[in-house]
Amino acid sequence: MSTKPKVKKISKKQEEVPEQEITAQKPKKEDLNALIPKTDDSNPMASYDIIPLPSKGECYANKQGRIAVSYLTAMDENIIISPNLYRDNMVLDIILREKIRSQEIDPDDLLDGDRDAIILFLRSSAYGNMYSVTTTDPDTRQSFETQIDLSKLKYKEFTLVGDENGYFDYELPLSKDKVKFKFLTHRDFSDLAKLDEMEISGLKKFEVEKFDKKLANYLDDDESLTVSEKKEIKIAMSKIKKWADKFEDAPVEFSHRASNELEMEIVSVNGNTSRKFIHDYVRSMPIKDAASLRKYIAQNTPGVDYNFEIEKPESLGGGSMKVFLQFDQFIFLADSE
Repeated sequence: MSTKPKVKKISKKQEEVPEQEITAQKPKKEDLNALIPKTDDSNPMASYDIIPLPSKGECYANKQGRIAVSYLTAMDENIIISPNLYRDNMVLDIILREKIRSQEIDPDDLLDGDRDAIILFLRSSAYGNMYSVTTTDPDTRQSFETQIDLSKLKYKEFTLVGDENGYFDYELPLSKDKVKFKFLTHRDFSDLAKLDEMEISGLKKFEVEKFDKKLANYLDDDESLTVSEKKEIKIAMSKIKKWADKFEDAPVEFSHRASNELEMEIVSVNGNTSRKFIHDYVRSMPIKDAASLRKYIAQNTPGVDYNFEIEKPESLGGGSMKVFLQFDQFIFLADSE
């Protein structure tokens, strides 16, 4: 099965283009007063726009489907060109905190798809809609440069309606249990990453301790070594044991990423909201039910549709090809040079 090529950002001057389509929706007149930020929330002189979110607010308790976002200014270049923020992978977090007008909204509590929509709005309104990329022709395997019009990106269709907490219902196909789940926020994924780090440490501890036990067995069975040589090896093994003891986390044989994520997404099972119950439930959940819920969540996760069709250069035979646009924390950097 062929896979869609991925595209990477390249440095190039961008063309100024009018406001992108995905931010063109305007809230109804009666909603404007609720969305316009108070003057003490941010710089009252800053220009801003009100942009719709891919989630339509259905994934949040406050149901806020549009957010007031200030435009990037010359002062924001201090953030964009700061090497320390890129080293710590914080540049997008800082920009979102600066540009979301309402102090009541924490960017970490937004879905990644909603954060992406805001970032694309900021990028397009500051530098224009044309975005330079490099990609590879799957037929010739040759790379080429082109530009993508960000205004043509659409939001994924999202039709689910959340309850008063922003949770959603799903009946598992095998057990027929009724679960409520949530779409994970940026903060949730950060917590998952921390769990991953802990489990990586546990995996290392497991492997080192397993290696130490193997050495002990080999040493006991080896009849070619002298008593002095075995003593030296045992001294080395004691150092390995001390190294394993330095890993703070308990040893684990494999990563629990899949079940950890599912456990975080499920908020109740048949009305039971106990975290311990949900933890135990996921551990014994039929794999058919788990796979079905994961698929349902993946298919309905709100966000920007990054599938894009581009024209190939005539030198590569012309025609069109499909790509999947990806951007990272360097989305603003090349344009600021």
